Amino acid sequence: MTAGITQRGLGDGLLFLFLLVVDAAQATAQVRVMGELAVVGTVEAVTAEGIVVRDESDTRHEILVQGPTQQGIAITGGGLLAAHADVRVTSQFPVAGLKPGQVVRVSCRLDRHGKTTGTVTELAVLDDDAGGVGVEPALDATPAGAAEFPERVVTGRVKAATASRVVIELPDGSLPGGRTTISCQCAAGTVARLESRDPGRIEPGARVSRLSALRLSTGDLVTRTLVVENPAAKAVADKGDDALERKYRQFSDQPPDRPRLVRSRHFAFMTDVSDREWAVIRDKLERMVKALEGCLGRPMTDEYKVEGFVVRDLARFPAGLIDDPFGVEKISRGEGVCVNSQQGRLRHARLYSCADHGVIQHECVHGICHLTFGSAGPTWLAEGLAELGSYWREDDQTV
Repeated sequence: MTAGITQRGLGDGLLFLFLLVVDAAQATAQVRVMGELAVVGTVEAVTAEGIVVRDESDTRHEILVQGPTQQGIAITGGGLLAAHADVRVTSQFPVAGLKPGQVVRVSCRLDRHGKTTGTVTELAVLDDDAGGVGVEPALDATPAGAAEFPERVVTGRVKAATASRVVIELPDGSLPGGRTTISCQCAAGTVARLESRDPGRIEPGARVSRLSALRLSTGDLVTRTLVVENPAAKAVADKGDDALERKYRQFSDQPPDRPRLVRSRHFAFMTDVSDREWAVIRDKLERMVKALEGCLGRPMTDEYKVEGFVVRDLARFPAGLIDDPFGVEKISRGEGVCVNSQQGRLRHARLYSCADHGVIQHECVHGICHLTFGSAGPTWLAEGLAELGSYWREDDQTV
């Protein structure tokens, strides 16, 4: 069930609202906002739940920070708290450290044919292309009498980068003559500056110039505002699903109007996630199958698939399409369940899950084990494997 937490005041008179998802046994638990903490200092460590900051008085603070793809963060007592924070992470590194597929924005002198002149000294690295790719002002919008090479802002994906040049790829139709790339010469010492809203970009040693956190009655500190500057880096390291996001960036990130059936070798789901997100989920699930096969010593047969529902917005699913009320309840709570069954020699694994990738992977491990062995094993083994499976990455089975 869901309980609301509100707190008025705290200095600026604003109303803060959080949603706390708790188990029925915890429904009567009362969680209150006790006050607000302001911190300036240094990031001592980065954890799965947030960051550890040592302030200027040498006091250590463990701060919970909700990531952009998380539906909530676990607080003391077992609750799941939806507490989206205003996060800004910056960093800079040599331009040669840029990776193909990263989205960059640069100001350069560009003529109406898409040719550049001069050099650039700085580029901005963006989390994604949500702000739109292309050239601004557009090449065909150059007014009469303007300079031959007016200043323009180019946003696109890196195709190649060296210390002296960056090649930026744009969508078809952005440039005349069928061209899709713009080449920018870089001055000596040109830097790339990361601008991110993702707390997963924070590195140990980062300088915290502003941190505002709410202190809960559970003893937890939950981030409200966080501004961090990472130490100088040689390159932006891949975090989480970065490589997959770049691989499928050309796919649409717009969710469909209605759920549709998607398939891979071992999975088949009705879902309303975008084509891009499904491609990422699909690859994560299939590489998880490969890791499990190596761990368990038995391949998952192509005779079976884990089937079911992956849901980002229940409102997009017609009434009755999801055939299990318990599955609907789990999805509505931001959770998931894999219902395993067997009829004779035929085994079935049916997934009902929110769109949280970790939840999908966790529950699919239960289904894979059932389809492969006829059982998910005792609880300690089933849950342990499922939790491991939700963390495995390409060529890395550590947690």
